Amino acid sequence: MENTILLETILQKMPYVGKWKRIFLPHLFFLFMQISGRINFMQMGRYGTYNESTYRRNFSKPFDFYLFNKKLIKTVGSSHYVIAFDPTHIRKSGASTFGKGKFWSGCDSAMKQGLELGGFAACDIDNSTALHLEGFQTPSLSDLKKEDKIYWLIILSYGLIMPNHLKNLVFMGV
Repeated sequence: MENTILLETILQKMPYVGKWKRIFLPHLFFLFMQISGRINFMQMGRYGTYNESTYRRNFSKPFDFYLFNKKLIKTVGSSHYVIAFDPTHIRKSGASTFGKGKFWSGCDSAMKQGLELGGFAACDIDNSTALHLEGFQTPSLSDLKKEDKIYWLIILSYGLIMPNHLKNLVFMGV
């Protein structure tokens, strides 16, 4: 119940979030925690209170998760943060998957075929927690070579832009 009140409070503070999204999103977040295994629209329709087409339709509408995560961090966190970057490897096969390439897998200690998700988190020093802030798909090395870009420069540029959006949070460098 406490988590539902927290979600509703944060959604109330967000601009352009209507009544339907304030009802649907808490339901969706708790549904993600209930479903074990693969989560798709068919599974959501089976375990949730709405039908499959309702979930499909609402996933096609935009939602500012960055703003949501920022407000969540400000609500539950302290005032001392460090931004952390964590790349995550996702196994993926298929010839036409966008961004598919060879990425480092820390679990396997080797370069593996698949996708990579770059995630930024706000690490709360006082509470010893980290909350997800933003995620993005990392371009493959072949895509970077085509555009004549360097992997770490893209990550750094994204990380340097992010604190400008977080003016109200106080950061400590380590």
